[in-house]
Amino acid sequence: RKKHPLRIPVDDDQHQSADIHVHDDDNMYFTASLQRDVSSLRLSSIDYEAKQQAETKFNGNGNDQKSAPPSSSSSSSLAFDFKPKWMFLNESPFIHPDNIKRRVCRFAMHQRLKYGSQCKQNISKFCPLSLLSDDVHVIAENLQHLMHAKQTNFNILYESSTLKSYECIRSSHIYQIASIILRHRDLFLKLSLLQRLDEYDIACYYKMWMQLKTRNKLHLIEPFMRDTKHLDVIIAELQKKYLRRNEHDCGVTTASTMRCACHCDKVDIKAMAHRHRYAQNNENTAQQYNVKMDEFVHHMSDDQLLINITKFALSTVFKDCQTVITIDLNELNRYKITIIDLHPKPIQRIETKWLDQDMEIVENY
Repeated sequence: RKKHPLRIPVDDDQHQSADIHVHDDDNMYFTASLQRDVSSLRLSSIDYEAKQQAETKFNGNGNDQKSAPPSSSSSSSLAFDFKPKWMFLNESPFIHPDNIKRRVCRFAMHQRLKYGSQCKQNISKFCPLSLLSDDVHVIAENLQHLMHAKQTNFNILYESSTLKSYECIRSSHIYQIASIILRHRDLFLKLSLLQRLDEYDIACYYKMWMQLKTRNKLHLIEPFMRDTKHLDVIIAELQKKYLRRNEHDCGVTTASTMRCACHCDKVDIKAMAHRHRYAQNNENTAQQYNVKMDEFVHHMSDDQLLINITKFALSTVFKDCQTVITIDLNELNRYKITIIDLHPKPIQRIETKWLDQDMEIVENY
């Protein structure tokens, strides 16, 4: 199949569109088109049962609220709108094996910072990595966690209007959505791969940014990102990683990772925090990892720094995207999957926000 270019807009003042193409010749092909004001995804899949094709677009309308339960009208539809968030655990070679980020997902840690000890009842037990599970019950349970928390990262819409209450949502609806996620697990694995373009952790990308700043090369980031030949290299690497997947694993998850990731609330936090603090406070250990990181960054060429900053910029887009799954309440095999909110994040946040935020999240947890 002909390889397509990947292009992303760099800042909010540009109206240039971007195309991201990820291939799986056996099962699925999807295209995400990014623009400043409109994001859409066209998903063509070989459905294992119905052999159907679905094409979806997002218009950003429908903010009215309803509390009426789903009806059985000829056109009734129900949409689950949620953010998958970070579907991976940190595996940077520059963080200690006992670092909490290797054991607990980012979403669980961020929940503690957002809601703190005073609002524990509002903390969601949802774990993003559950969306990669091959167990429909695990996925359904985590969707229920999203419903119970009632946070801004989750909405249910009936006939394009947000429901005020979820009392009318039946268990069968939850399991239908969970089954769709499981059926299209490849899509979520691909999203996870795109998120995992963040392979070195924010502390390392901060040093890369500062290295470019020291060399007076920050002005090269924007034109570098616009050059499709560099972005084609990134896509080629992703395709190789995808093709090297082990069965359905795709190199993204392991059995041990899934056991840990789906039960973040059951991790022995006190013991884990003790090992984390010991690793962070041990001067020899901390210095060893910092020196290793500094040497890695210092010896990078300008192009190597730029390609890694570009990868990280792409990862931030997919870490914060939304998924909308719409089901036809009268025809079980009719549904749509839409990926929205694919706007690029200001890359300057590497220096101004993301490192400080990461440190605050980890230390608070």
